Amino acid sequence: MIGWFGPMFGRFGYAEHNREMCRALIRRGVKVMIAPSMFPEPPLSPAEEELLPYVAGYGHVPDDIIMVHCIPANPLPRRGGYTIALTTVESIAAHPNVVARLRLYDEVWVPSGYCRKSLVRGGLTSKEIEVVPEGVDGGEWFVSRRSPAVREGECLELMYHGDWSTRKGVHELVFACAAVAERVGGIRLTLWVNVGRDRGDEARAIVWKEVEDMKRAAGGGRGLDVVVDLAEKTVAEVRGRYHGSHYFVHLGRGEGWNLTVSQAAACGCPLIALAACGEKEFLPKGLFTKVRTRGRMQLEEMGDVRVGHHQGMEFWRVDMASVERVLLGARREHPRARERARRLAAYMRDRVTWDVAAAIAERRLDWLCRKLGLPLPREGNWPERERRRTSGRESVGGARRGAAAARDRSGGNGQGVSALPGVGGCPRVTGV
Repeated sequence: MIGWFGPMFGRFGYAEHNREMCRALIRRGVKVMIAPSMFPEPPLSPAEEELLPYVAGYGHVPDDIIMVHCIPANPLPRRGGYTIALTTVESIAAHPNVVARLRLYDEVWVPSGYCRKSLVRGGLTSKEIEVVPEGVDGGEWFVSRRSPAVREGECLELMYHGDWSTRKGVHELVFACAAVAERVGGIRLTLWVNVGRDRGDEARAIVWKEVEDMKRAAGGGRGLDVVVDLAEKTVAEVRGRYHGSHYFVHLGRGEGWNLTVSQAAACGCPLIALAACGEKEFLPKGLFTKVRTRGRMQLEEMGDVRVGHHQGMEFWRVDMASVERVLLGARREHPRARERARRLAAYMRDRVTWDVAAAIAERRLDWLCRKLGLPLPREGNWPERERRRTSGRESVGGARRGAAAARDRSGGNGQGVSALPGVGGCPRVTGV
């Protein structure tokens, strides 16, 4: 059995990673017991409801199993027979305090080679780290259609979705849009941001003050229309916004993977991205518009006092001249960008899914089970049987038959990881 602890319910990154990876592993017949750090509040999405039968309290998960802990969102001490820390890194080199905490675990899973290099620079050895990528839910995001054409006289529609933090490069984006709009006009920038949604009007005031500061610094920003929305969105609402935008823009300066970029790419929305970090491992060259970096910088230079645990860490500096050149040419380049986006969506559908990620995770878990002398964690439809069972253990044959049935239901071919379409397909991901 695999115990999985961490945030599981909600629309933020770690919860989405945990939820989708667990769903994909369960589809593959892997036995997973989930101990969420926060229990769900209605209304639940269909994906969240799907996981409810697999949920147990933290104290009810056995100790003699492989336990996956989501870090840094895990407030509880390490437990489990063999413990894996699941984390990501958003800086060029991991902070020593982060490395010290990760050393409490038997191994560390990260979503990209970029994160692995960051942790090695921080002091971990590469043997302690496994790359297990993230992905995109095919049922939710692969409803791609072509971005609308930019018509004469209408605004260029740009979209940003993510945290309101200078780590994400959103302030540079507002500044560059204001500078370009001051010269050529006709830009609408939609910001769907998270800056502490429970803070309500205070959070909105913070965002608007900083937007106005950036516009003034750029010369006023006449011709720029900024739309700010702090409300939590459904998948359908986010997907619809991606489909209605001419470009999705993200200048994250230290992303370990970047779920919003991968989801926008899967929807067929043309991308403008810094892609100096984890994104470059799933975004092929030539299928998106790349913004350049210009050296490195410390968080103190960025002035972001709201993210204290990133103090003293290095990030990439955005080349503002490169951003402005890209935005100035965005309207002219849009027809070619639409064709690149179509090809990128097809690539994502084949190579960057949660099923591909789960195949890599399953292969690693199988190897660990053999090394530790544990039974392979595969039993079909196990929650129902766990409720019915009163004593004894299920036969190995019954477990194997259940696993085969589960793989049949999920469309598996029963030929192992190497036979799955696209396995190893997330480019430059080393896996196990």
